[in-house]
Amino acid sequence: MEQDIIDELQEEIEPQEIVYAKFWTRVKASVIDAVILAPVTYGLAFYILIYVKSLFLILCIALVPPLYKCFMEKTYGATFGKILMHIYVVSESFEELTYKAVCIRNYYFILSLIMGLIGYYLLHEMPEFQEATTLSQVWTLLSDKTILQKTVRYTITGIFYIDNLLMFKSDRNQTLHDRLAKTVVLKVT
Repeated sequence: MEQDIIDELQEEIEPQEIVYAKFWTRVKASVIDAVILAPVTYGLAFYILIYVKSLFLILCIALVPPLYKCFMEKTYGATFGKILMHIYVVSESFEELTYKAVCIRNYYFILSLIMGLIGYYLLHEMPEFQEATTLSQVWTLLSDKTILQKTVRYTITGIFYIDNLLMFKSDRNQTLHDRLAKTVVLKVT
């Protein structure tokens, strides 16, 4: 599917006809993906945190979002949210994405995964965690983070906002992760 779109773009569309996906279209695609992933990432994660208390299973759940995004973008050029919004990721030269480009493009999710796993590991090491039986108790333990953990979380969040706000300074609507991966997101009608 992705290769068909790339071939069509290379053969039929003149450079002045290329439409780059706009900010709000990309936000809507991200929201759709979040809704799709929410039952797995939040529902199962909270169940595991409260009842199973398995660090390995939390790792498996935490891997779902970055693997989903990387697999879908490499295989189809888009996640389900992007497909529904008719936007596709291609290289700047309109060629098929490489695994390297897809991983660079999704650096934020990979960074979040690493930081989240460190947090979950520290949570599992707390004696209070093993005794927690409600979501409220687990949530309290998760929010009682060290200054270092809070600083890292705020830094990653700041990078995310700066990354996406750079889109407004680009004539091709490229975010920082697009620029680093040498990709663009196209609106296909």
